[in-house]
Parts: sequence; C-alpha cells; structure tokens
Amino acid sequence: IPTVTAALANPLVPIALVNLVYFLFRIANSLVYDFAYGRTHITQLSIVESVKNLSEGLLCSDKRGNVLLMNDRMRYYLHQLDLPTDLTDANVLRQALMDRGTTLQETRTEPSSRSVSIALPTGQTCLFAFDETKIRRTTCLRVIAFDITEKAKLAKRLEEANQELDKTGKEI
Repeated sequence: IPTVTAALANPLVPIALVNLVYFLFRIANSLVYDFAYGRTHITQLSIVESVKNLSEGLLCSDKRGNVLLMNDRMRYYLHQLDLPTDLTDANVLRQALMDRGTTLQETRTEPSSRSVSIALPTGQTCLFAFDETKIRRTTCLRVIAFDITEKAKLAKRLEEANQELDKTGKEI
C-alpha cells in the first residue's frame, strides 16, 4: 500500500490514468463504429466479398491475357474442366473453352460477344459467355459462367417430346 500511495502522490499519475481510460474508450468506440459501418454500408471490401461469393463464375482480363479478377466459382468450373486456374493466359483459356463448347448464340450487335455450352464431368452444364467490358477506361475480356443444368435438362426433354409429337403426327 505505501508504494501505491507514493505513486499516486505524484500529480502526473492520475492524469496519465485519465488519459489511458479516455484513449481506451475512444479505441473501443471506434472499433464498434467501424464494425457497424462495415455491416451497413458498401465498402471496398464488401464489393470484393460480393464478387467472390457470386453464384456465377466471373473472370476479367486485359487484352494481353493477364487475369485481373477471377472468383472462386470460376476457379471451380475451370478445375472441373482440368484447365489452369492461376497464373494463366486468359486468351488461351478463352480459346480452350470455345473449342470445348457448343456454340449457342452469337450476338449480331456485338461481334466479340458469344456463348458456349459445356457439360462438366459432374453432370452440370455451364454456359460460358464471352464479351468485352471497360474497367478504368481499359477494354477487358470478360467471361461469365452460368449453371444452366436445369434448363439443359428441360431443353432435352422438350426436344424428346417434339420428336414424339413428330412421330405421332406421321403415324396419324
């Protein structure tokens, strides 16, 4: 007790304690505010998390083929096709996807836009859409991968039903 009394006898000790409590309160208040702000407002990290957790695959690259952005779903699809996912040339990747896929449509308004359908080994069917976009005034290649498994199954059933109708029509 005598050492504590001697330490408190110094006039700077209470001032230091008040400053310490004040700064601890400010730090705690700032952390709580930042946490609440991050949960209720759009920040750079929330945009990155949104792109990362998209249910569609997304890949953007510059004209030379350097990958600027690739989310986890696109990595999953490329891994299923045994294609490289990291440190790869996106132009080679685009050509490999176009060679493997069945061309579905080619947009007449934009000649650089086309889509291919690829069946994955897992039984899924994916639509890979290729087009160009601008990121910070730079034209970039964009590849978006959609899971169209249900639509492909429905299209197959519709085609089978059409064949049955044709067969029945000929019999009649």
